[in-house]
Amino acid sequence: MIPDRQLPLIEQALLQGPAAYGFDGEVWSAPQVAEVIERLTGVRLTPSPVKRHCASGSAGPCNTHRCLLGPPTSATSQGPS
Repeated sequence: MIPDRQLPLIEQALLQGPAAYGFDGEVWSAPQVAEVIERLTGVRLTPSPVKRHCASGSAGPCNTHRCLLGPPTSATSQGPS
């Protein structure tokens, strides 16, 4: 579990975009978000929980970016809404 006090740090990281963390492209993928969360907090997540959290609309840093990560299914090729 990621401590609430670290959520603003993650949100700021996501707002900087993937390139700021050495990733190609302009859109975050769930594996990239999971890696950044681990780099910043030491908490290891697999991409599946990241996708579920972001697609759920739950409060937190991913909520802002959930449309970029796509739904928790393989239908991510539709792009942002």
